[in-house]
This record gives sequence, C-alpha cells and structure tokens, in this order.
Amino acid sequence: SSGGTIQPYDLPPYIRGAIDGKTSKKKAKLLTLMEKAEFLFILETIKVLNEKGEPASRRIISEHSKNTQTSLTPQQVRSRLDYLEKKDYVTKSRGRAGTKITFEGLSFIDTLKNQMI
Repeated sequence: SSGGTIQPYDLPPYIRGAIDGKTSKKKAKLLTLMEKAEFLFILETIKVLNEKGEPASRRIISEHSKNTQTSLTPQQVRSRLDYLEKKDYVTKSRGRAGTKITFEGLSFIDTLKNQMI
C-alpha cells in the first residue's frame, strides 16, 4: 500500500470482488414463531372482516386480539401491517375502506399455517 493503512483498493481484484459480493448480499430475514403467529392472526382477522364487508382498521384488529394469545396494541398492529403491505400481502386505505387482504396474503396464510404445524 502507498500509506500506513491497507485500503480496499490496495487488495487484488479477486479478493475485492469476494468481499464486495459478501457485503452486497442481503440476508432474507427469517420470521420468528411469534411473528408468524401475529401475522397469521392479523391476516385471518382481515380476511374475516373483508368477507363480512366490515372495515379492518388497526383499532378493530387490536380489539379482536385482546381475546386471544396474540394481544396486540394498535401501534403493534400498525407496524405489522406496514411489513405486510411492503410484502404486498395487504393494501391499506384510509377511512371506511380499511385494510384489504390480497391474493398474495391469502397464499401467505396457507404458508404460515403449514409452518406452524
């Protein structure tokens, strides 16, 4: 190296490429059993409410959770819904429309059920 410290550009290209390849790959976050249970509860609740034609708001989902082992505050529901929306499992709307489950969300319910067995 030209200085007292070795910099990444001082390394041979075959080593630099291996280092760059390792740092650029994002690891897929694996869901914990608790997260799976929460997502399953939220998606199933949204599905039931959608089928009844009722709005699926954070508050309503949170209230439904109080009677289960998966008790969630409205803020916890919000953060879970944000994740589900990023994955295209739900669509969130303001007002009476509420949250709707997507076809991907319905498929994810089946996946979660199989993983929880």
